[in-house]
Amino acid sequence: FRRSPKGFKHRVCGYTNCDCVLKSQAQQQKHYTVHLKKIERAKERVKIADQRKHEKEAKAEAMKKQKTEKALMKKKKLQQRKEMKAAKAAEAKKKRAEEREWLQVVKLEEKKWEDEVRRKEIETRKDEKVARANEGRGKLSEE
Repeated sequence: FRRSPKGFKHRVCGYTNCDCVLKSQAQQQKHYTVHLKKIERAKERVKIADQRKHEKEAKAEAMKKQKTEKALMKKKKLQQRKEMKAAKAAEAKKKRAEEREWLQVVKLEEKKWEDEVRRKEIETRKDEKVARANEGRGKLSEE
């Protein structure tokens, strides 16, 4: 209890930043319940804020994980595309090489065929010349 300047006994609230003057024990009990309710509400607000903070952190972590997974999947797809392109390029290169070989074989066969045709033409010409020569000799011998 403290004495007021006027001489009355009174109580002062002990909480910081509270200058309430309380005259009776019952008034003091009611006033303290107000402070307790304020403290409980503040604890609830802190608890809710912590929950929201943890939820945000968990959500951010999940988003980060999802983004990294997406990035990994994207890299994997790009790698697969590159491998597919490389495989197609190698296959096309192999096919072109086979075509070149085939063309070379065809050209060689054509050349052989042309040479053979020329030889036959030359032989037929020689045979014709020989036949003409023989005919000419045969005529000379008859005369």
